Amino acid sequence: MSVVCTGVQEMFESSDVLDAKIKSLLEQGEHRIANSAPGDVTTQLRRSLDDVSARWDALKLRFIEHGNQLTAACDEAKQLNDRLTETMAWLNGVEQTLGTQPLVSRVVDNIQLQIQQHHVMTLIDALYLIYPDFSHLCRFDVVM
Repeated sequence: MSVVCTGVQEMFESSDVLDAKIKSLLEQGEHRIANSAPGDVTTQLRRSLDDVSARWDALKLRFIEHGNQLTAACDEAKQLNDRLTETMAWLNGVEQTLGTQPLVSRVVDNIQLQIQQHHVMTLIDALYLIYPDFSHLCRFDVVM
């Protein structure tokens, strides 16, 4: 992913190099026209220079538009990658948490006890989310 984003930056840099070359070519053409006698050749050269200049400007505008779209796509891809990484970390944490949980009992009394413990722990977790300053209290195991 970062390779693509780096490639976009390199394209912008290479555009600057090409822009300098085109400007140099146009300046050389202007210099030749200024030093030449008026005629068909200079008129044709003027038209060619104007055509190159107009095409280059149009190409630069399209390049900038596409470059901006690529940059936006790279930013979105980075954000998506970050969210996927966070989701994977969360899933790994949940998987580890579930792996350490005691198995659900088949005895009705034990099932009711486990349900009560679950409700209390869910309430405590909700309080942590709602009241962040609740975190100064120690977590405790609830035994019913």
